[in-house]
Amino acid sequence: MIIITAFLSVIIGGVSVFFALQNAEAVTVSFLAWHASVPLADVLFITLLIGVLATFALGLPTAIRTDRRMRALLNEKEKLQEELAKYQITIPIAPPGITLDTLSNATMMHV
Repeated sequence: MIIITAFLSVIIGGVSVFFALQNAEAVTVSFLAWHASVPLADVLFITLLIGVLATFALGLPTAIRTDRRMRALLNEKEKLQEELAKYQITIPIAPPGITLDTLSNATMMHV
């Protein structure tokens, strides 16, 4: 798995460098009263980064709720297993070679 991850990282890194070299021309970015001339690759990278951060920020509350629910369910499971253990009984298993006839004969002899 580590080899696959390393291979994919190298491929993605190579594609990113190739993309940046292909999109090195400067573009003018305007936002409100702010104007800047930056390479197109930087604009796209910053936009991607903002999208990743926004997705993370919007998904974080759901992840926290899911984690809390999982912990609550695990605690409930442990409590139920402890309660179940109170009601479980162990049924002894007869050793090999003992049949019902042997047991009934032994019981008749002791009576």
